[in-house]
Amino acid sequence: MKLSRTLTRAFLIPALALLPVLAENPPQNLKDFVGGHYTELQNELSHGEGASLKSLLDLLHTPPADKIATIKRLHALSEAYPTVSEFVERVPDFAHKDPPAPTAALVPVVPEISEPDLVNLFSHMKYKTRIHVSMLDGEESDGVFSSFDKSRGIIFVSVAGSSVFTKKVYALSKMRNVTRLP
Repeated sequence: MKLSRTLTRAFLIPALALLPVLAENPPQNLKDFVGGHYTELQNELSHGEGASLKSLLDLLHTPPADKIATIKRLHALSEAYPTVSEFVERVPDFAHKDPPAPTAALVPVVPEISEPDLVNLFSHMKYKTRIHVSMLDGEESDGVFSSFDKSRGIIFVSVAGSSVFTKKVYALSKMRNVTRLP
């Protein structure tokens, strides 16, 4: 256990300490990172994996789909330019110009009200009741309840447009929630 902590401190902590500095001035600091980790990178490029190589790919903003190809190209570059200075000067050419946008974790959207409860609600709802409809796909609208077709599982809602009312059809199976408006 002590050995793994020591290895973590010796190898990972210095690499992590560079990340804020690298973010401030990527081209020069990318070269500094590659120069400072040249030996580890050479070893990891021959194996195709490793902590320094992963950090380098992150600094180059390499998309997941391009990681294997980029590793192969970097390995070929290291063989073509075996000295540190030559290799360091050419690595920034592998940087992707547009860093990937952060992705939000995908959270499944589930209905807040069950389909049988919706059937019960719309079976007893009065014509021209004002409602707010929230759909599973994120669409939301306010309108006036027109009718309910129980056999098809859909409702008709009149939604106010700029100058006219538009009748919209909503499937109960795609609804997240429905609330009555005052």
